[in-house]
Amino acid sequence: MNLVEMVTAAAVNSLATVMTSGIVSIVVFVVGTWINAKITGGVQHDYDRKLEALRKQTEQDLDRLRAQIKARDEQVAALRSGALANMAARHATLGEKRIEAIETLWAAVVESGKFKFLAKLSESIRWDVALDSAVGNSEEAEKMRLFGDSIWKLAGLEGIKDLGADPNRVRPFVSPLVWAKFSAYRHVLSLPIAQWSALKTGVGKKMLADPEPMIDMVKSILAHQAPFLDEHGVGGLPFLVDELESALLREVVESLNDQELDNASVKQAADILAFADKVGPMTKAPPEVPEAIKVGN
Repeated sequence: MNLVEMVTAAAVNSLATVMTSGIVSIVVFVVGTWINAKITGGVQHDYDRKLEALRKQTEQDLDRLRAQIKARDEQVAALRSGALANMAARHATLGEKRIEAIETLWAAVVESGKFKFLAKLSESIRWDVALDSAVGNSEEAEKMRLFGDSIWKLAGLEGIKDLGADPNRVRPFVSPLVWAKFSAYRHVLSLPIAQWSALKTGVGKKMLADPEPMIDMVKSILAHQAPFLDEHGVGGLPFLVDELESALLREVVESLNDQELDNASVKQAADILAFADKVGPMTKAPPEVPEAIKVGN
């Protein structure tokens, strides 16, 4: 083989090598590009699929949450409107009951007011002397009993057992302080009834309840009158009937303003009722008062 042939053969081999290498590179590039596109496309598709599933799941969760919130809001609205309606109805009914209770209680005050003149007459009598004088079989005792009996009949107390209608059924619908002052007023009005009953029957003071709880009860309501009661004792109670009635009226009017009772009012009411619980039943007046029992003699 000559030199020319050798060169030609070498050139051909080199060209074949270069062409083969280029073809291989092209093939590798094309295959790599295709594989890369395939992988990228697969990943993107899987990502898109998962993203779509997540989006749908999120929308479903949001729909459920919205439905729950709506249902809860509707339930709360129903409860609120129902509770408010019930509360309004209850307050309206309670308000009516309170008005009826006040009317009933004040009617009892008016009814028992007819016995206030007995308290007025009692202002001029020394009851310790009068009751002691009516005990026994002496002529003076008989006169005292007849005097007591004439007052009893004049006052229309024959067959009387109490001050009239008992408003206890309305007690739950009035304030504690209103009821306490009403109780005090009724107890003080009952005292003359008990005194006149004891006078006409001649049983003496032993049949009357201890007046100290009643005096303490009145002091708790009319604190400024404490010195007066300390000085005059049970004999001072008839002078305070009108003032007790005025205090009760003020309390009734204030209770109608629907103001909350403060702790002081509750405590005062409890103190008054505690004294009232100690007071026993009482019973109630103008011919000439015998000279022997007039105040000042």
